[in-house]
Amino acid sequence: MKKKNTRPASFGVFLLEHFADPDNSLPCDQGWWEKDGNPYHVWHAIYTCGQYQREFPEWVRDYLVACAHRMLLPKAVKQKDFRDALRWVMGFPAKRGPGHPLQPFGDDKSDDYALLAQAFAVQIGNGEKPVNALTNALGKMPAGLRLQNADHKTLMTNIARYFRLKRVPRTAGEWDRAILAWYRETFGSLLVPFSVAKSLAK
Repeated sequence: MKKKNTRPASFGVFLLEHFADPDNSLPCDQGWWEKDGNPYHVWHAIYTCGQYQREFPEWVRDYLVACAHRMLLPKAVKQKDFRDALRWVMGFPAKRGPGHPLQPFGDDKSDDYALLAQAFAVQIGNGEKPVNALTNALGKMPAGLRLQNADHKTLMTNIARYFRLKRVPRTAGEWDRAILAWYRETFGSLLVPFSVAKSLAK
């Protein structure tokens, strides 16, 4: 007998629809910009405003004015390498840290594991055992095509890491509780509107 799903099965769909709305995605971009200072988030917001014909928020205008100011300073012209000048004008750090500034949420492999982890969570929520949940998640997600050569331990370790777990849970029940706790911690503020939307759809 399969265990009752303790998590909204369509929450992932709800998230996609939620952040497709610029009223929700723009504040999210602002939050990331204020958190890590990566101009990527500002340019993501600029693209969104262009797509939806929105006026730039004040924080985006402030960034663009700051870029224009730096471009007009003598320091920009004195840079020997134009690439260095452009990086400074746009507000990117002179020295790169770990990762790529245009991939603030990780590389393609990180994206693959994120997709796999979400697919795995759905299967666990449907009451499947971890080994079956992993097999079915790999089969249903595009990530499975690029991660198919990874061994079982590597896949499960990275899924656990995505859900911020220090060790890989052994049972479906442990996985289910850990994943649900991650959902509550990560998307707690969205669970209420999702529950309301779900009840209205009935």
